[in-house]
Amino acid sequence: MGPIQPKKLALAILISFFSAMPLLAWVYLGATGRLSGFVDADRQHDLTIALFIVTTVWYIGVTPFLIWPRIFNGTDARENLLKKGIPARGIVLEAGLVGKTGIRYLKRRNTCLVLAVKVILPDDTFEVQSHLALVPESILPFVRKGMEFPVRVNPSSRMNIEIDWEPLMLHYPGSAVSAD
Repeated sequence: MGPIQPKKLALAILISFFSAMPLLAWVYLGATGRLSGFVDADRQHDLTIALFIVTTVWYIGVTPFLIWPRIFNGTDARENLLKKGIPARGIVLEAGLVGKTGIRYLKRRNTCLVLAVKVILPDDTFEVQSHLALVPESILPFVRKGMEFPVRVNPSSRMNIEIDWEPLMLHYPGSAVSAD
């Protein structure tokens, strides 16, 4: 991975900061007593808790998995790596946390999944311990330890890989049909 550009870092920090503003405004208005005109005291506590949960889900689930990769890698980084990356073979060492589901990409539904992948190049073998993969939902039930698939490796940073799911779409039941 190359050096982080200051403008992109500033944008990521600003988006993270501003995403908490509704919760901070709600807490401030509640603490100063200005919120009592809008909602009664019993509901104010419940709404504050709900806003806290939504903000936490945003910070933990959405920002690091969907927004930051688009800021730092660009929206076409995946396609670029699949076209220009070094072809290799990948083996699932471990399938970890399942993230956001129903992500539309290539006219199909996908799910974020954290994978530990063993990458086998003709002259080298290495492990990528926490690869965030965008897995087609039709293949997701079949992702297990030992599963093999084609990957592409970034020539300038070998820890940056992308799994090529397209060849696998033909081998798993129901995966050839794309959801529109």
